[in-house]
Parts: sequence; structure tokens; C-alpha cells
Amino acid sequence: MVGIYDDLIAAGVKGDNITPHHIPSNARMQLEGVSRGDGIAINMEQPYHSRGLFSDFSPTCP
Repeated sequence: MVGIYDDLIAAGVKGDNITPHHIPSNARMQLEGVSRGDGIAINMEQPYHSRGLFSDFSPTCP
């Protein structure tokens, strides 16, 4: 999903593993006079590792 950062935050639910990220970066948008909440952002899924770094990639990891 693409939208305004504040709108993406409001649409999410704590613990949904979805996090908005500014595109372009928040720092760059502030140089153009755009506030953090009004910046364009995309929702990104956060990886979930239940048993360690490689558990999702290899069935042989403990």
C-alpha cells in the first residue's frame, strides 16, 4: 500500500508486522518542506523469525 505516512500509521494495527517507510526518505522530504506525517510512504512487511535468524530459510536449523 502507498499513501501518506500518517494515514498508513492510522490504518495499521499494533503487532501486524506492517511498517510504513518513507519513499523518498523522511530526511529528504523535510529538505523540501514536507513534514514527517505528510510524506509519501509504503507499507513493508517486517520479517518474523521465530527460532533464530535462519529458521525461516532452512529446515535443518534448530
